[in-house]
Amino acid sequence: MADFFLICSDNPQIVDHARANARRRLLEMAPDGLIDEAGGPAWSLITARNPSVPYAAAADPRGAAVVIGSTFDADGTKISDLRSPSEACRIQAMRDYCLRLNYGAALSVGESDVLVAADWLGLYPVYDYGDDSAFIVTSMPGLLRCHKGFRAAVDIHGLVTILLLAHSCLGHTMFQGVSRLRPGHLLKYGPGRRLNREEVLLGAGPSAPRDIGETVEAFDAVLRRSVGSAAREGARSVYLSGGLDSRLVAGYLRQSVTGELSALTFGDRRDMEMRAAARVTTVLGMAHERAPIDMNDFPAFAGRAIEADAMSCGLYSLNEYSFSETPRPLLLTGFLGDVTMGAGHVGWGRESSLDRHTFQAMFSSVNAWGLSPGIVREIVRADDIDDVLLHVWRRLRDEYDSYSGPPWQKSWWFDLYHRQRFLVGNGCKIMTLRSWPVLPYVVPDLLRLLRALPLPLVAGRRAQIELILRKFPELARLPLARAIDRQWWHLVPRKPRFWFRFQDRVKESLSWHWYDKFDPWEPRVFLRTFDFNGPGWKALREEARSRADDADAWLNKDIVLQLIPPASTDARLRRAIVDAAGRKALLGAVLCCRRHFS
Repeated sequence: MADFFLICSDNPQIVDHARANARRRLLEMAPDGLIDEAGGPAWSLITARNPSVPYAAAADPRGAAVVIGSTFDADGTKISDLRSPSEACRIQAMRDYCLRLNYGAALSVGESDVLVAADWLGLYPVYDYGDDSAFIVTSMPGLLRCHKGFRAAVDIHGLVTILLLAHSCLGHTMFQGVSRLRPGHLLKYGPGRRLNREEVLLGAGPSAPRDIGETVEAFDAVLRRSVGSAAREGARSVYLSGGLDSRLVAGYLRQSVTGELSALTFGDRRDMEMRAAARVTTVLGMAHERAPIDMNDFPAFAGRAIEADAMSCGLYSLNEYSFSETPRPLLLTGFLGDVTMGAGHVGWGRESSLDRHTFQAMFSSVNAWGLSPGIVREIVRADDIDDVLLHVWRRLRDEYDSYSGPPWQKSWWFDLYHRQRFLVGNGCKIMTLRSWPVLPYVVPDLLRLLRALPLPLVAGRRAQIELILRKFPELARLPLARAIDRQWWHLVPRKPRFWFRFQDRVKESLSWHWYDKFDPWEPRVFLRTFDFNGPGWKALREEARSRADDADAWLNKDIVLQLIPPASTDARLRRAIVDAAGRKALLGAVLCCRRHFS
Protein backbone atom coordinates (compact mmCIF):
# COMPACT_ATOMS: atom_id res chain seq x y z
CA MET A 1 0.00 0.00 0.00
CA ALA A 2 0.96 3.66 -0.25
CA ASP A 3 -1.34 5.73 1.92
CA PHE A 4 -1.23 8.63 4.33
CA PHE A 5 -3.38 10.26 7.01
CA LEU A 6 -2.78 13.83 8.19
CA ILE A 7 -4.88 15.53 10.86
CA CYS A 8 -4.54 19.05 12.23
CA SER A 9 -6.43 20.27 15.30
CA ASP A 10 -6.04 22.74 18.15
CA ASN A 11 -7.19 19.97 20.50
CA PRO A 12 -4.32 17.52 21.26
CA GLN A 13 -6.79 14.86 22.42
CA ILE A 14 -8.47 14.83 19.02
CA VAL A 15 -5.09 14.47 17.33
CA ASP A 16 -3.99 11.63 19.65
CA HIS A 17 -7.29 9.76 19.25
CA ALA A 18 -7.20 9.96 15.43
CA ARG A 19 -3.50 9.05 15.32
CA ALA A 20 -4.04 5.88 17.36
CA ASN A 21 -7.05 4.83 15.29
CA ALA A 22 -5.33 5.50 11.97
CA ARG A 23 -2.23 3.58 12.99
CA ARG A 24 -4.29 0.60 14.09
CA ARG A 25 -6.36 0.63 10.90
CA LEU A 26 -3.32 0.85 8.63
CA LEU A 27 -1.61 -2.01 10.46
CA GLU A 28 -4.75 -4.13 10.03
CA MET A 29 -4.73 -3.51 6.28
CA ALA A 30 -0.98 -4.07 5.86
CA PRO A 31 0.51 -6.01 8.79
CA ASP A 32 3.90 -6.17 7.09
CA GLY A 33 3.84 -2.59 5.75
CA LEU A 34 6.29 0.13 6.67
CA ILE A 35 4.67 2.67 9.01
CA ASP A 36 6.17 6.13 9.58
CA GLU A 37 4.86 8.77 11.97
CA ALA A 38 5.60 12.41 12.61
CA GLY A 39 3.71 14.91 14.66
CA GLY A 40 3.35 17.60 17.24
CA PRO A 41 0.66 18.72 19.69
CA ALA A 42 -1.53 20.14 16.89
CA TRP A 43 -0.90 17.69 14.05
CA SER A 44 -0.07 14.11 13.18
CA LEU A 45 1.05 12.53 9.90
CA ILE A 46 1.10 8.75 9.39
CA THR A 47 2.21 7.00 6.21
CA ALA A 48 2.00 3.29 5.35
CA ARG A 49 3.72 1.76 2.36
CA ASN A 50 5.11 -1.40 0.86
CA PRO A 51 8.90 -1.60 0.39
CA SER A 52 8.67 -0.93 -3.36
CA VAL A 53 7.16 2.53 -2.94
CA PRO A 54 9.57 5.40 -3.76
CA TYR A 55 9.55 7.43 -0.56
CA ALA A 56 11.33 10.36 1.03
CA ALA A 57 10.65 12.08 4.36
CA ALA A 58 12.08 14.82 6.55
CA ALA A 59 10.56 15.71 9.91
CA ASP A 60 11.16 17.54 13.19
CA PRO A 61 8.82 18.76 15.96
CA ARG A 62 8.03 21.92 13.97
CA GLY A 63 6.83 20.15 10.83
CA ALA A 64 7.38 17.46 8.23
CA ALA A 65 7.70 16.82 4.51
CA VAL A 66 6.87 13.58 2.72
CA VAL A 67 7.06 12.63 -0.95
CA ILE A 68 5.31 9.42 -2.02
CA GLY A 69 6.35 8.48 -5.53
CA SER A 70 9.28 9.16 -7.78
CA THR A 71 10.05 12.08 -10.03
CA PHE A 72 12.92 10.39 -11.92
CA ASP A 73 14.63 13.79 -11.95
CA ALA A 74 17.73 13.96 -9.78
CA ASP A 75 18.41 17.61 -10.62
CA GLY A 76 15.01 19.01 -9.65
CA THR A 77 13.39 20.15 -6.42
CA LYS A 78 14.56 18.37 -3.27
CA ILE A 79 12.49 17.35 -0.28
CA SER A 80 14.53 19.78 1.79
CA ASP A 81 12.83 22.59 -0.18
CA LEU A 82 9.52 21.48 1.36
CA ARG A 83 11.00 22.18 4.81
CA SER A 84 12.24 25.65 3.95
CA PRO A 85 11.40 28.38 6.48
CA SER A 86 10.25 30.49 3.53
CA GLU A 87 6.58 29.96 2.70
CA ALA A 88 7.14 31.16 -0.86
CA CYS A 89 9.93 28.62 -1.34
CA ARG A 90 7.74 25.80 -0.02
CA ILE A 91 4.87 26.75 -2.31
CA GLN A 92 7.15 26.88 -5.34
CA ALA A 93 8.63 23.50 -4.39
CA MET A 94 5.12 22.08 -4.14
CA ARG A 95 4.26 23.40 -7.62
CA ASP A 96 7.39 21.73 -8.95
CA TYR A 97 6.47 18.41 -7.36
CA CYS A 98 2.96 18.61 -8.83
CA LEU A 99 4.53 18.84 -12.30
CA ARG A 100 7.36 16.37 -11.76
CA LEU A 101 5.69 13.52 -9.88
CA ASN A 102 4.96 10.67 -12.26
CA TYR A 103 2.43 9.21 -9.84
CA GLY A 104 2.12 10.04 -6.15
CA ALA A 105 1.76 12.92 -3.69
CA ALA A 106 3.84 15.46 -1.78
CA LEU A 107 3.00 16.89 1.67
CA SER A 108 4.56 19.73 3.63
CA VAL A 109 3.54 20.58 7.19
CA GLY A 110 4.85 23.92 8.44
CA GLU A 111 4.46 25.72 11.73
CA SER A 112 1.26 27.43 10.59
CA ASP A 113 0.12 25.78 7.35
CA VAL A 114 -0.19 22.56 5.34
CA LEU A 115 0.59 22.15 1.62
CA VAL A 116 -0.45 19.08 -0.39
CA ALA A 117 -0.17 18.18 -4.08
CA ALA A 118 -0.61 15.08 -6.22
CA ASP A 119 0.77 14.29 -9.66
CA TRP A 120 -0.41 16.80 -12.24
CA LEU A 121 -3.20 14.62 -13.69
CA GLY A 122 -4.45 13.84 -10.20
CA LEU A 123 -4.21 10.08 -10.66
CA TYR A 124 -3.06 9.57 -7.07
CA PRO A 125 -6.08 10.28 -4.81
CA VAL A 126 -5.98 13.09 -2.24
CA TYR A 127 -9.11 13.77 -0.16
CA ASP A 128 -9.70 16.58 2.32
CA TYR A 129 -12.27 17.10 5.07
CA GLY A 130 -12.74 19.77 7.69
CA ASP A 131 -15.12 20.47 10.56
CA ASP A 132 -15.14 22.76 13.60
CA SER A 133 -12.57 20.61 15.42
CA ALA A 134 -10.12 19.29 12.82
CA PHE A 135 -8.81 19.31 9.25
CA ILE A 136 -7.86 16.02 7.58
CA VAL A 137 -6.07 15.13 4.34
CA THR A 138 -5.83 11.47 3.38
CA SER A 139 -5.44 9.13 0.44
CA MET A 140 -8.20 6.82 1.71
CA PRO A 141 -11.70 8.09 2.63
CA GLY A 142 -12.26 5.11 4.92
CA LEU A 143 -9.64 6.53 7.29
CA LEU A 144 -11.85 9.55 7.98
CA ARG A 145 -13.68 7.37 10.50
CA CYS A 146 -10.54 7.53 12.64
CA HIS A 147 -11.61 11.06 13.60
CA LYS A 148 -14.30 10.81 16.24
CA GLY A 149 -15.97 13.97 14.97
CA PHE A 150 -16.53 12.61 11.47
CA ARG A 151 -20.18 11.83 10.65
CA ALA A 152 -20.69 10.01 7.38
CA ALA A 153 -23.54 11.40 5.28
CA VAL A 154 -24.32 10.90 1.58
CA ASP A 155 -23.47 13.72 -0.81
CA ILE A 156 -26.29 13.56 -3.35
CA HIS A 157 -24.21 15.44 -5.92
CA GLY A 158 -21.44 12.88 -5.52
CA LEU A 159 -23.88 9.98 -5.77
CA VAL A 160 -25.41 11.43 -8.95
CA THR A 161 -22.02 11.90 -10.65
CA ILE A 162 -21.04 8.31 -9.81
CA LEU A 163 -24.24 6.94 -11.32
CA LEU A 164 -24.03 9.17 -14.42
CA LEU A 165 -20.36 8.55 -15.29
CA ALA A 166 -19.47 5.42 -13.23
CA HIS A 167 -17.07 7.58 -11.18
CA SER A 168 -17.13 10.79 -9.17
CA CYS A 169 -16.21 14.16 -10.64
CA LEU A 170 -16.15 17.91 -9.98
CA GLY A 171 -14.38 17.25 -6.69
CA HIS A 172 -17.40 15.46 -5.21
CA THR A 173 -17.32 12.13 -3.36
CA MET A 174 -19.98 9.97 -1.76
CA PHE A 175 -19.30 11.76 1.56
CA GLN A 176 -20.72 15.16 2.37
CA GLY A 177 -17.93 17.61 3.09
CA VAL A 178 -15.23 15.39 1.58
CA SER A 179 -13.55 16.59 -1.61
CA ARG A 180 -11.00 15.03 -3.91
CA LEU A 181 -8.17 17.26 -5.07
CA ARG A 182 -8.68 18.16 -8.71
CA PRO A 183 -6.05 17.70 -11.43
CA GLY A 184 -3.32 20.32 -11.66
CA HIS A 185 -4.03 21.83 -8.24
CA LEU A 186 -2.29 22.09 -4.90
CA LEU A 187 -4.06 22.49 -1.58
CA LYS A 188 -3.12 24.97 1.14
CA TYR A 189 -4.59 24.97 4.65
CA GLY A 190 -3.51 27.93 6.76
CA PRO A 191 -4.26 30.07 9.78
CA GLY A 192 -7.88 30.78 10.54
CA ARG A 193 -8.78 27.43 8.92
CA ARG A 194 -8.49 28.98 5.48
CA LEU A 195 -8.50 26.39 2.71
CA ASN A 196 -7.24 27.42 -0.72
CA ARG A 197 -6.71 25.44 -3.93
CA GLU A 198 -4.20 26.84 -6.38
CA GLU A 199 -4.03 25.82 -10.02
CA VAL A 200 -0.65 24.69 -11.35
CA LEU A 201 -0.26 25.35 -15.07
CA LEU A 202 1.34 22.74 -17.30
CA GLY A 203 3.50 25.35 -19.03
CA ALA A 204 4.54 25.88 -22.61
CA GLY A 205 5.65 22.97 -24.71
CA PRO A 206 7.98 22.63 -27.69
CA SER A 207 7.19 23.94 -31.11
CA ALA A 208 4.94 21.61 -33.05
CA PRO A 209 6.64 19.00 -35.27
CA ARG A 210 6.03 19.68 -38.96
CA ASP A 211 5.40 16.14 -40.18
CA ILE A 212 5.02 12.55 -39.04
CA GLY A 213 8.77 11.95 -39.12
CA GLU A 214 9.50 14.78 -36.68
CA THR A 215 6.56 13.66 -34.53
CA VAL A 216 7.91 10.13 -34.24
CA GLU A 217 11.36 11.41 -33.27
CA ALA A 218 9.86 13.71 -30.63
CA PHE A 219 7.83 10.87 -29.08
CA ASP A 220 10.85 8.60 -29.23
CA ALA A 221 12.96 11.11 -27.28
CA VAL A 222 10.32 11.52 -24.54
CA LEU A 223 9.67 7.80 -24.06
CA ARG A 224 13.35 6.90 -24.22
CA ARG A 225 14.06 9.48 -21.52
CA SER A 226 11.15 8.54 -19.21
CA VAL A 227 11.63 4.76 -19.44
CA GLY A 228 15.39 5.19 -19.11
CA SER A 229 14.91 7.24 -15.94
CA ALA A 230 12.67 4.52 -14.51
CA ALA A 231 15.29 1.91 -15.35
CA ARG A 232 17.94 3.91 -13.49
CA GLU A 233 15.61 3.92 -10.48
CA GLY A 234 15.53 0.13 -10.59
CA ALA A 235 12.56 -0.73 -12.83
CA ARG A 236 13.13 -4.16 -14.36
CA SER A 237 9.58 -5.35 -14.93
CA VAL A 238 6.66 -4.34 -17.15
CA TYR A 239 2.95 -5.06 -17.02
CA LEU A 240 2.45 -6.49 -20.52
CA SER A 241 -1.13 -6.71 -21.74
CA GLY A 242 -0.54 -7.88 -25.29
CA GLY A 243 -1.50 -4.52 -26.75
CA LEU A 244 0.41 -1.68 -28.35
CA ASP A 245 0.97 0.62 -25.35
CA SER A 246 2.74 -1.81 -23.04
CA ARG A 247 4.61 -3.37 -25.98
CA LEU A 248 6.27 -0.05 -26.75
CA VAL A 249 7.21 0.41 -23.09
CA ALA A 250 8.72 -3.10 -23.03
CA GLY A 251 10.77 -2.26 -26.11
CA TYR A 252 12.18 0.90 -24.55
CA LEU A 253 12.93 -0.96 -21.31
CA ARG A 254 14.93 -3.55 -23.22
CA GLN A 255 16.86 -0.75 -24.93
CA SER A 256 17.69 0.75 -21.53
CA VAL A 257 18.70 -2.47 -19.72
CA THR A 258 20.95 -5.25 -20.94
CA GLY A 259 20.40 -7.56 -17.97
CA GLU A 260 17.48 -9.71 -16.88
CA LEU A 261 13.98 -8.32 -17.32
CA SER A 262 10.52 -9.70 -16.62
CA ALA A 263 6.95 -9.13 -17.73
CA LEU A 264 3.63 -9.74 -15.98
CA THR A 265 0.38 -10.59 -17.77
CA PHE A 266 -3.10 -11.26 -16.36
CA GLY A 267 -5.11 -14.29 -17.40
CA ASP A 268 -4.74 -17.90 -18.48
CA ARG A 269 -2.28 -19.43 -20.90
CA ARG A 270 -4.92 -19.78 -23.64
CA ASP A 271 -6.03 -16.12 -23.53
CA MET A 272 -5.24 -14.05 -26.58
CA GLU A 273 -3.67 -11.33 -24.45
CA MET A 274 -1.37 -13.91 -22.86
CA ARG A 275 -0.38 -15.43 -26.19
CA ALA A 276 0.34 -12.03 -27.73
CA ALA A 277 2.39 -10.98 -24.68
CA ALA A 278 4.33 -14.26 -24.70
CA ARG A 279 5.55 -13.57 -28.23
CA VAL A 280 6.79 -10.15 -27.15
CA THR A 281 8.72 -11.57 -24.19
CA THR A 282 10.32 -14.16 -26.45
CA VAL A 283 11.55 -11.51 -28.89
CA LEU A 284 12.81 -9.23 -26.09
CA GLY A 285 14.32 -12.00 -23.97
CA MET A 286 12.15 -11.34 -20.91
CA ALA A 287 10.96 -13.79 -18.29
CA HIS A 288 7.17 -14.05 -18.45
CA GLU A 289 5.02 -14.33 -15.33
CA ARG A 290 1.36 -15.25 -15.58
CA ALA A 291 -1.11 -13.92 -12.99
CA PRO A 292 -4.39 -15.87 -13.09
CA ILE A 293 -7.59 -14.11 -12.05
CA ASP A 294 -10.00 -15.99 -9.79
CA MET A 295 -13.36 -14.28 -10.23
CA ASN A 296 -14.65 -15.95 -7.07
CA ASP A 297 -12.51 -13.40 -5.21
CA PHE A 298 -14.40 -10.45 -6.70
CA PRO A 299 -16.69 -9.92 -3.66
CA ALA A 300 -13.64 -9.59 -1.39
CA PHE A 301 -11.93 -7.31 -3.93
CA ALA A 302 -15.04 -5.10 -4.14
CA GLY A 303 -15.09 -4.75 -0.36
CA ARG A 304 -11.52 -3.52 -0.40
CA ALA A 305 -12.28 -1.11 -3.25
CA ILE A 306 -15.26 0.41 -1.45
CA GLU A 307 -13.25 0.81 1.75
CA ALA A 308 -10.36 2.39 -0.15
CA ASP A 309 -12.14 5.09 -2.17
CA ALA A 310 -15.86 4.92 -1.28
CA MET A 311 -16.84 4.57 -4.94
CA SER A 312 -14.97 7.69 -6.12
CA CYS A 313 -13.44 5.50 -8.85
CA GLY A 314 -16.55 3.42 -9.36
CA LEU A 315 -16.39 -0.36 -9.53
CA TYR A 316 -15.19 -0.62 -13.11
CA SER A 317 -12.37 -3.16 -12.79
CA LEU A 318 -11.20 -5.48 -10.02
CA ASN A 319 -8.53 -7.32 -12.01
CA GLU A 320 -5.52 -5.56 -10.49
CA TYR A 321 -6.40 -6.95 -7.05
CA SER A 322 -5.60 -10.43 -8.33
CA PHE A 323 -1.85 -9.92 -7.93
CA SER A 324 -1.95 -7.52 -4.99
CA GLU A 325 -0.93 -10.19 -2.48
CA THR A 326 2.47 -10.81 -4.07
CA PRO A 327 5.24 -8.25 -3.43
CA ARG A 328 6.73 -6.87 -6.66
CA PRO A 329 9.31 -4.24 -7.55
CA LEU A 330 8.69 -1.12 -9.66
CA LEU A 331 6.36 -2.07 -12.51
CA LEU A 332 6.35 -0.14 -15.79
CA THR A 333 2.91 0.09 -17.39
CA GLY A 334 1.33 1.22 -20.64
CA PHE A 335 -1.58 2.82 -18.78
CA LEU A 336 -3.24 5.71 -20.62
CA GLY A 337 -1.05 5.35 -23.70
CA ASP A 338 -4.02 4.89 -26.01
CA VAL A 339 -5.71 8.12 -24.89
CA THR A 340 -2.61 10.31 -24.57
CA MET A 341 -0.21 9.43 -27.35
CA GLY A 342 -2.91 7.58 -29.29
CA ALA A 343 -5.67 10.21 -28.90
CA GLY A 344 -7.92 7.18 -28.68
CA HIS A 345 -11.17 8.74 -27.47
CA VAL A 346 -11.07 12.11 -29.18
CA GLY A 347 -13.82 10.96 -31.53
CA TRP A 348 -16.20 10.62 -28.60
CA GLY A 349 -16.69 14.37 -28.60
CA ARG A 350 -17.35 14.77 -32.31
CA GLU A 351 -20.89 15.66 -33.30
CA SER A 352 -21.18 13.91 -36.67
CA SER A 353 -24.17 15.93 -37.85
CA LEU A 354 -22.30 19.20 -37.20
CA ASP A 355 -18.83 17.88 -38.01
CA ARG A 356 -17.35 19.49 -34.91
CA HIS A 357 -16.64 18.70 -31.27
CA THR A 358 -19.32 19.55 -28.72
CA PHE A 359 -19.90 18.96 -25.04
CA GLN A 360 -23.22 17.29 -25.76
CA ALA A 361 -21.54 14.63 -27.90
CA MET A 362 -18.81 14.08 -25.28
CA PHE A 363 -21.31 13.82 -22.44
CA SER A 364 -23.40 11.31 -24.38
CA SER A 365 -20.30 9.18 -24.95
CA VAL A 366 -19.15 9.13 -21.33
CA ASN A 367 -22.70 8.81 -20.01
CA ALA A 368 -23.00 5.60 -22.05
CA TRP A 369 -20.73 4.07 -19.37
CA GLY A 370 -23.14 5.09 -16.62
CA LEU A 371 -26.89 5.31 -16.12
CA SER A 372 -28.95 7.73 -18.18
CA PRO A 373 -30.13 10.96 -16.50
CA GLY A 374 -33.70 9.66 -16.73
CA ILE A 375 -32.86 6.52 -14.77
CA VAL A 376 -30.79 8.49 -12.24
CA ARG A 377 -33.75 10.84 -11.77
CA GLU A 378 -36.00 7.91 -10.89
CA ILE A 379 -33.57 5.93 -8.76
CA VAL A 380 -32.06 8.63 -6.49
CA ARG A 381 -34.30 9.62 -3.59
CA ALA A 382 -33.90 13.39 -3.40
CA ASP A 383 -36.57 16.07 -3.57
CA ASP A 384 -34.31 18.34 -5.59
CA ILE A 385 -32.98 15.65 -7.94
CA ASP A 386 -33.90 17.69 -11.05
CA ASP A 387 -31.88 20.66 -9.77
CA VAL A 388 -28.96 18.38 -8.88
CA LEU A 389 -28.89 16.81 -12.35
CA LEU A 390 -29.04 20.21 -14.04
CA HIS A 391 -26.32 21.59 -11.75
CA VAL A 392 -23.98 18.66 -12.49
CA TRP A 393 -24.62 18.90 -16.23
CA ARG A 394 -23.95 22.64 -16.32
CA ARG A 395 -20.75 22.37 -14.28
CA LEU A 396 -19.46 19.60 -16.54
CA ARG A 397 -20.30 21.74 -19.60
CA ASP A 398 -18.54 24.76 -18.10
CA GLU A 399 -15.48 22.65 -17.37
CA TYR A 400 -15.45 21.31 -20.94
CA ASP A 401 -15.70 24.85 -22.32
CA SER A 402 -12.89 26.07 -20.05
CA TYR A 403 -10.23 23.89 -21.67
CA SER A 404 -7.90 25.76 -24.00
CA GLY A 405 -6.70 24.64 -27.39
CA PRO A 406 -8.48 23.57 -30.58
CA PRO A 407 -11.93 21.95 -30.27
CA TRP A 408 -10.66 18.37 -30.41
CA GLN A 409 -8.44 19.01 -27.39
CA LYS A 410 -11.47 19.90 -25.28
CA SER A 411 -12.71 16.34 -25.79
CA TRP A 412 -9.20 15.00 -25.15
CA TRP A 413 -8.73 16.87 -21.86
CA PHE A 414 -12.26 16.06 -20.69
CA ASP A 415 -11.65 12.33 -21.19
CA LEU A 416 -8.26 12.47 -19.44
CA TYR A 417 -9.56 14.44 -16.45
CA HIS A 418 -12.62 12.25 -15.98
CA ARG A 419 -12.98 8.70 -17.24
CA GLN A 420 -9.28 7.98 -17.63
CA ARG A 421 -8.27 9.61 -14.36
CA PHE A 422 -10.75 7.61 -12.32
CA LEU A 423 -11.57 4.35 -14.06
CA VAL A 424 -8.17 3.60 -15.60
CA GLY A 425 -6.00 5.49 -13.14
CA ASN A 426 -7.57 3.57 -10.27
CA GLY A 427 -5.62 0.51 -11.38
CA CYS A 428 -2.46 2.35 -10.34
CA LYS A 429 -3.70 2.76 -6.77
CA ILE A 430 -4.56 -0.93 -6.55
CA MET A 431 -1.08 -1.82 -7.75
CA THR A 432 0.46 0.14 -4.87
CA LEU A 433 -0.77 -2.52 -2.43
CA ARG A 434 2.35 -4.60 -3.17
CA SER A 435 4.15 -2.79 -5.97
CA TRP A 436 4.54 0.67 -7.51
CA PRO A 437 3.44 1.66 -11.03
CA VAL A 438 5.45 3.76 -13.46
CA LEU A 439 3.49 5.56 -16.21
CA PRO A 440 5.68 6.79 -19.09
CA TYR A 441 2.66 8.01 -21.09
CA VAL A 442 1.62 10.74 -18.62
CA VAL A 443 4.90 12.58 -18.08
CA PRO A 444 4.40 16.36 -18.54
CA ASP A 445 6.86 16.49 -21.46
CA LEU A 446 4.63 14.10 -23.42
CA LEU A 447 1.45 16.01 -22.52
CA ARG A 448 3.04 19.30 -23.60
CA LEU A 449 4.11 17.72 -26.89
CA LEU A 450 0.63 16.36 -27.54
CA ARG A 451 -0.91 19.73 -26.83
CA ALA A 452 1.22 21.24 -29.60
CA LEU A 453 0.36 18.64 -32.25
CA PRO A 454 -2.39 18.84 -34.87
CA LEU A 455 -4.96 16.07 -34.66
CA PRO A 456 -4.10 14.36 -38.01
CA LEU A 457 -0.65 13.42 -36.68
CA VAL A 458 -2.01 11.50 -33.66
CA ALA A 459 -5.59 10.49 -34.52
CA GLY A 460 -6.17 6.78 -34.92
CA ARG A 461 -2.86 6.14 -33.14
CA ARG A 462 -1.03 7.20 -36.27
CA ALA A 463 2.13 8.47 -34.55
CA GLN A 464 2.17 5.57 -32.09
CA ILE A 465 1.92 2.98 -34.84
CA GLU A 466 4.54 4.74 -36.93
CA LEU A 467 6.83 4.82 -33.89
CA ILE A 468 6.77 1.06 -33.34
CA LEU A 469 7.13 0.40 -37.07
CA ARG A 470 10.26 2.56 -37.26
CA LYS A 471 11.90 1.90 -33.90
CA PHE A 472 10.81 -1.67 -33.09
CA PRO A 473 10.02 -3.43 -36.38
CA GLU A 474 10.47 -6.85 -34.79
CA LEU A 475 7.68 -6.04 -32.31
CA ALA A 476 5.48 -4.49 -35.00
CA ARG A 477 5.42 -7.80 -36.89
CA LEU A 478 3.87 -9.63 -33.93
CA PRO A 479 0.06 -9.84 -33.64
CA LEU A 480 -1.75 -7.60 -31.16
CA ALA A 481 -4.63 -8.61 -28.90
CA ARG A 482 -6.25 -5.26 -29.53
CA ALA A 483 -10.00 -4.77 -29.80
CA ILE A 484 -12.83 -6.97 -28.59
CA ASP A 485 -14.21 -7.32 -32.11
CA ARG A 486 -11.08 -8.82 -33.70
CA GLN A 487 -9.27 -12.09 -33.34
CA TRP A 488 -5.81 -10.73 -34.08
CA TRP A 489 -4.74 -7.31 -35.29
CA HIS A 490 -1.55 -6.90 -37.28
CA LEU A 491 0.33 -3.66 -37.79
CA VAL A 492 1.94 -5.39 -40.75
CA PRO A 493 -1.04 -7.29 -42.25
CA ARG A 494 -0.54 -10.90 -43.22
CA LYS A 495 -3.92 -11.04 -44.92
CA PRO A 496 -5.54 -8.57 -47.33
CA ARG A 497 -7.08 -5.62 -45.51
CA PHE A 498 -10.50 -6.34 -47.00
CA TRP A 499 -10.56 -9.59 -45.00
CA PHE A 500 -10.20 -7.68 -41.74
CA ARG A 501 -12.92 -5.23 -42.77
CA PHE A 502 -15.27 -8.08 -43.63
CA GLN A 503 -14.50 -9.91 -40.37
CA ASP A 504 -15.13 -6.75 -38.32
CA ARG A 505 -18.45 -6.04 -40.03
CA VAL A 506 -19.68 -9.57 -39.32
CA LYS A 507 -18.66 -9.55 -35.67
CA GLU A 508 -19.97 -6.06 -35.00
CA SER A 509 -23.36 -7.06 -36.41
CA LEU A 510 -23.72 -9.88 -33.89
CA SER A 511 -25.18 -9.44 -30.43
CA TRP A 512 -23.05 -10.32 -27.40
CA HIS A 513 -25.01 -13.54 -26.94
CA TRP A 514 -24.47 -14.79 -30.47
CA TYR A 515 -20.92 -13.46 -30.69
CA ASP A 516 -20.03 -15.58 -27.67
CA LYS A 517 -21.45 -18.65 -29.37
CA PHE A 518 -20.07 -17.81 -32.80
CA ASP A 519 -16.52 -17.13 -31.63
CA PRO A 520 -15.69 -19.47 -28.71
CA TRP A 521 -12.17 -19.92 -30.03
CA GLU A 522 -11.30 -16.32 -29.16
CA PRO A 523 -10.76 -16.32 -25.35
CA ARG A 524 -10.11 -12.87 -23.91
CA VAL A 525 -9.35 -12.17 -20.27
CA PHE A 526 -10.80 -8.69 -20.76
CA LEU A 527 -14.17 -10.04 -21.88
CA ARG A 528 -14.23 -12.78 -19.27
CA THR A 529 -13.47 -10.65 -16.23
CA PHE A 530 -15.63 -7.69 -17.25
CA ASP A 531 -18.62 -9.91 -18.05
CA PHE A 532 -21.51 -8.84 -15.80
CA ASN A 533 -22.86 -12.38 -16.17
CA GLY A 534 -19.59 -13.95 -15.02
CA PRO A 535 -19.37 -15.78 -11.67
CA GLY A 536 -17.61 -12.95 -9.81
CA TRP A 537 -20.09 -10.28 -10.83
CA LYS A 538 -23.04 -12.61 -10.24
CA ALA A 539 -21.88 -13.09 -6.66
CA LEU A 540 -21.67 -9.32 -6.26
CA ARG A 541 -25.12 -8.93 -7.77
CA GLU A 542 -26.57 -11.25 -5.14
CA GLU A 543 -24.78 -9.35 -2.38
CA ALA A 544 -26.07 -6.01 -3.65
CA ARG A 545 -29.63 -7.31 -3.94
CA SER A 546 -29.48 -8.56 -0.36
CA ARG A 547 -28.33 -5.09 0.76
CA ALA A 548 -30.83 -3.06 -1.28
CA ASP A 549 -32.93 -2.38 1.84
CA ASP A 550 -29.93 -0.73 3.52
CA ALA A 551 -29.59 1.72 0.62
CA ASP A 552 -33.31 2.38 0.12
CA ALA A 553 -33.10 5.73 1.89
CA TRP A 554 -31.01 7.00 -1.04
CA LEU A 555 -31.65 4.56 -3.89
CA ASN A 556 -35.09 3.29 -4.90
CA LYS A 557 -35.02 -0.39 -4.02
CA ASP A 558 -37.51 -1.45 -6.69
CA ILE A 559 -35.44 0.06 -9.52
CA VAL A 560 -32.22 -1.29 -8.00
CA LEU A 561 -33.63 -4.81 -8.14
CA GLN A 562 -34.73 -4.30 -11.75
CA LEU A 563 -31.28 -3.14 -12.90
CA ILE A 564 -29.35 -5.72 -10.88
CA PRO A 565 -30.91 -9.09 -11.73
CA PRO A 566 -30.41 -12.17 -9.53
CA ALA A 567 -27.55 -14.54 -10.25
CA SER A 568 -30.00 -17.08 -11.64
CA THR A 569 -30.82 -14.70 -14.52
CA ASP A 570 -28.42 -13.35 -17.11
CA ALA A 571 -28.53 -9.58 -17.56
CA ARG A 572 -29.66 -8.68 -21.09
CA LEU A 573 -27.14 -6.14 -22.36
CA ARG A 574 -26.77 -4.85 -25.89
CA ARG A 575 -23.10 -3.92 -25.32
CA ALA A 576 -21.67 -6.28 -22.76
CA ILE A 577 -18.88 -4.10 -21.40
CA VAL A 578 -20.27 -0.58 -21.85
CA ASP A 579 -23.84 -1.21 -20.73
CA ALA A 580 -22.69 -3.11 -17.64
CA ALA A 581 -20.52 -0.26 -16.34
CA GLY A 582 -23.44 1.79 -15.04
CA ARG A 583 -24.98 -1.22 -13.33
CA LYS A 584 -21.65 -1.97 -11.69
CA ALA A 585 -21.57 1.61 -10.41
CA LEU A 586 -25.09 1.18 -9.02
CA LEU A 587 -24.10 -2.13 -7.46
CA GLY A 588 -21.11 -0.47 -5.82
CA ALA A 589 -23.20 2.47 -4.62
CA VAL A 590 -25.57 0.07 -2.86
CA LEU A 591 -22.68 -1.71 -1.13
CA CYS A 592 -21.07 1.63 -0.28
CA CYS A 593 -24.27 2.86 1.38
CA ARG A 594 -24.34 -0.34 3.39
CA ARG A 595 -20.68 -0.03 4.39
CA HIS A 596 -20.44 3.66 5.22
CA PHE A 597 -23.91 5.11 5.80
CA SER A 598 -26.37 2.55 7.18
